[in-house]
Amino acid sequence: MFDFQLRPLKRLFQPATAQPLAYCYYPIGDVHAYPDALRRIFAKIRIHHEANPAIDTRIIQLGDLVNRGPDSRGTLAYAREEEDRCKKEGISLTLLPGNHEIGLVHFLSSVIQPDQDIDHTNRLFLDKGGLNTLASYGVHIKPASPYEYKHVHTIEGCRLRVGPEELQEAQAALREAMPESHQKLLLRILQTAFVETENHFFVHAGINPLRSLAEQYTDTLLGLDQASRDFASYEQPLEKIVVHGHTPTKRAYSNAAQINLDTGIYKWRRISAAAISPLGLQFLTAHSDLPVYDKTHQPQPAGAASPAPA
Repeated sequence: MFDFQLRPLKRLFQPATAQPLAYCYYPIGDVHAYPDALRRIFAKIRIHHEANPAIDTRIIQLGDLVNRGPDSRGTLAYAREEEDRCKKEGISLTLLPGNHEIGLVHFLSSVIQPDQDIDHTNRLFLDKGGLNTLASYGVHIKPASPYEYKHVHTIEGCRLRVGPEELQEAQAALREAMPESHQKLLLRILQTAFVETENHFFVHAGINPLRSLAEQYTDTLLGLDQASRDFASYEQPLEKIVVHGHTPTKRAYSNAAQINLDTGIYKWRRISAAAISPLGLQFLTAHSDLPVYDKTHQPQPAGAASPAPA
């Protein structure tokens, strides 16, 4: 009679050698406030790591944890959990900034003048999913008076009209509602613009290939100018392979110049990561069960009626 037992699936992926790899890097693409997908991709990374232990193990989230999706608060809370867990496990975790972290920190810290136009960065924050971020902390912006026109900004998609006074109120409410640990996390994220290893350059948005890595502008690295968008189609070999997110694509891809891990989670509910080691490149994916981003939707306080279409 056969003495047969099923082994756990993850055991099937263990390498033949017991020697640990010299290194294994796990970059994670854009999250955009989908914490369920982030939890799932971390779980897949841990399964891969257990099967392929490495002397130098690093997890690098490539920015844009927040905005657009429905739960920025839950995403930042989970990122804090992972900081503590990875530290206990002896795994290096770096959370890089993206343009959406820049926008959120600017919204929290900027001086909003009631007699001046809303500045460009705050307008972008509102236009690119900031309303959902505010709503995840229970903050909702009041519409400007229909008779008010001076200094009013109409938010892209949902067409909500907001003046500086309404924005001031929302800013104060968010400062009050956001836990101090989340605010400190955002400030820590802004301290490191990129991670560089012997053969790879990890950054949020990409680079300007006409400049050396040492000469890159911060605006390019963070996705605040056009050069990083143009980089997504670049294919010629560079000093190092650039690993980035920022520019959505349905499937993660790589070429001689880059690895792009932004798989448009707010459009297609798919998050991507990679395992980069002496064994080569392996893509990892996970999905979200949360709804896709709808820029025409204006989040409402609990029990409030939805506004009439513009």
